[in-house]
Amino acid sequence: IGTYNTYWLFNAIHSENHYMPWKTSEEVANHFSNVASQILDMNVDVLNLVEIEGSCDVIGSNLISKTASSTNRQLFIGLSKDTATKQHNGLISTIPLERSLDFVDLHLSYPQPYSSCYYDGLERNTGLSKHYVTMFKLNDDTPILLFSVHLKAIPNDPASCAKRESQAEVVIQAILDEVAKFEGKRVGIIVLGEEILMIMIQIFMTLKVPNRILRLCLEFENNSI
Repeated sequence: IGTYNTYWLFNAIHSENHYMPWKTSEEVANHFSNVASQILDMNVDVLNLVEIEGSCDVIGSNLISKTASSTNRQLFIGLSKDTATKQHNGLISTIPLERSLDFVDLHLSYPQPYSSCYYDGLERNTGLSKHYVTMFKLNDDTPILLFSVHLKAIPNDPASCAKRESQAEVVIQAILDEVAKFEGKRVGIIVLGEEILMIMIQIFMTLKVPNRILRLCLEFENNSI
C-alpha cells in the first residue's frame, strides 16, 4: 500500500486550468511517463494518487495503459469540490474494492480552539474538498477502511493553516463515524495523505488503542519521521 503526490497529473491539451505547470503535449507526455515509471518501481497493490485530473479517460489512457502490462490494475477517481485547482484524489488497485470512493460532505468551523496558526480573522466554516473513503477486505475477510486526504495548500499562511486544522478534524470525525458503523467489530484503518500522524494519534486516543501503539506514534513524531 502506498501514496503518491503526482504533481499535476493533468492533460494540458484538455485543461483550462491556469495553475497547471504543463503547457505543451510534450511536457504532459514526459510527466505521465515519469509517473508511470515510478508507479511500476513502487510495485504496490493499492496506490493512493493525489493531484490528478478528474477524468478516467485522461488518466486511464495516459497512465494505466503504461502500468497495467504485468498486473490487473484498476483506476478509481474520487469526487472533488476544489473549484480552484480542480485536482482530484484517486486510487489504483489490484485488489477489488467493497465500495466506491465516497465523499464526506462535512463542514466544521475554524479556527479550532487549540489553533496555533495565528489566524485572527472571522470564524468561518470549511470542509475537505479533496478526499475519499473506500474499503477493501483482507484474505481473512477483515474490512479495511482507506481514507485519502489532501489538505489545503500553503500551510504557513495563517488562514490556510487554520483551515487545515479544521480539515484534519473533518477527517477524524469521518473516521470515527465510519468505525461506529461496524458496532465494535474488528476493522482496519488506513489514512494516506497529509497530517496523518496528528490525525491517527487523535483516532488512537479516542478509540482507546493500546498505549504501546500511541507511544510508537509519538516516538515517530519526536524523531521527525
